Amino acid sequence: MVPDKFRFSDLVVVIADDSPIVISSLKSMLIKLGIVDRNLYIAKTAKEVVYYSAKIKFDVYISDYNFGKGINGKQLFEELVHINAIENDTVFIMITAENSAFAIRAIIELKPDEYLLKPFNIITLKSRISSAIRRKKILHNLYAYEKQKNYDDGITLCNELLPLYPEYYFLIEKFRASFLSLIELHQNARDVYENILNKKQFNWAKIGLANEMGKSGNLEEATVLIDDMLKITPEDVSVRMGAANIRLLNDDIPRAIAELEIASKLVPGNSERELVIVNLCLSKSEFATALDRYDLYIKINRDTYRDGVYSKLNHIRVLLYACKNNENKGVLINEAKAILAQVRTHYDKDIHDEIELLLAHIALETSNYKLAMSIINKVYNENSLSHFYGVYHLAWLLNELCYESEFCHVIKRLNLLLDRNQSSAIILSSKIVMESELVKLNEKKLSFLRNEHRHIKTSISDAKELLKIYLKIKEKCPYIKSVNVNIIKLLSRCWPERKSAPDVIRLIEFSDRFIRHTLDTDELEIIEYEKIYEQAFSKCKEHINSEQYG
Repeated sequence: MVPDKFRFSDLVVVIADDSPIVISSLKSMLIKLGIVDRNLYIAKTAKEVVYYSAKIKFDVYISDYNFGKGINGKQLFEELVHINAIENDTVFIMITAENSAFAIRAIIELKPDEYLLKPFNIITLKSRISSAIRRKKILHNLYAYEKQKNYDDGITLCNELLPLYPEYYFLIEKFRASFLSLIELHQNARDVYENILNKKQFNWAKIGLANEMGKSGNLEEATVLIDDMLKITPEDVSVRMGAANIRLLNDDIPRAIAELEIASKLVPGNSERELVIVNLCLSKSEFATALDRYDLYIKINRDTYRDGVYSKLNHIRVLLYACKNNENKGVLINEAKAILAQVRTHYDKDIHDEIELLLAHIALETSNYKLAMSIINKVYNENSLSHFYGVYHLAWLLNELCYESEFCHVIKRLNLLLDRNQSSAIILSSKIVMESELVKLNEKKLSFLRNEHRHIKTSISDAKELLKIYLKIKEKCPYIKSVNVNIIKLLSRCWPERKSAPDVIRLIEFSDRFIRHTLDTDELEIIEYEKIYEQAFSKCKEHINSEQYG
């Protein structure tokens, strides 16, 4: 199999640190270990490391956690993964002078191959590098199968490696349980985690066991296990993340959000976690919180690979979602327009329909209903959206507009975009929740409309009661043509309960604008719209006069 020995002189190493003293000390130790000077690179910023990595294949990265200005060691690691610089046998070692619980938690969550607390000596450095390289060389095919999503061959390799390398028993079995779970053999994965726990009580194995319990339908058992862990280790971020996953399996989204928010307080700056919180808040229509968390997501990811056009598109979407029932939506719309102007300066045909949809949403929020519906119909018919968040946006708008048939078709498309094999299970879970909660929202709306339609049938001869029902419908579903037409008709005959003249004027203005934007001239003539509009407005004037002089 893999030789246990390697030569330090063969290694290509980069030191990433902004401290001249640390760089000098590390360089001296590495040269004493046998690293050849020409194979040793120095970078004082994370950007320098990324620049070198585009040209050079490094065997070992030794990176500081905190560079001061710019992106930190955690973000550097993510950048390197993104550009495929971290290969299956590459070693990434994090070093830090901070020994606070906060710093250690942050590094542990990152899961580097090794980490070292400053100061350290040459013996410790040699030991950590040697053990990490040996482990990565022996297990590099497991990492490769994981990356390739080749889980069946990964399980077979676990069987081959285990008798040869018993010192890596727990790590190999961790891979095996993960692979079994990913091919949905949850009972088998559960058995592996239970065998691990019979030998040693690892938190990661308990979390894995709880997840497999939940996925195989034993949610009560999973909840008891994860709650017991929270009592013992409330500040363990991995336990909080495991708890969030169990809450999602229990369909308890508010508690899942709460667990994730606690995890973010324990270890701030996790991009993936912030995005999951945003997704879950959107799923529950908590738009203000979603916007706050997305602002934080943007701040965390400034100057990283995530700080691109799709991040900006999502930012605009969240701003526009937050406009719903928001008295200060003018500020949000202006911010959305400003970001959209930036995006459009870097026009890309791949995002054409996503931009069009954003323009439609802005048009909807600024009462340009004809334009909004025209664009939405065009985007729907072209059927060229290919990203989850863009298709979700279209489905959300269709639900708002009560385009029920189109909504059903787009939800099917959205479901197809859920990549069950994507690398982040928690992001996948949050997207599944977004889709399922939007469907529930639509079903709840349809149930409400069916119920109100029954009330309309029983109140057909009572104009005041009919107006009350239509106003109730409009409050929840403002963009239905027939509802707005009937409101104008009924306002020409009677006055709504507990409404002042200014309230009624606003009602007439909204419905009138919507009707004129969505009905053509022939349709308006057929229903004699101008006549009923004038009658409704005259009725309002009469009421104003009676209030002034009565």
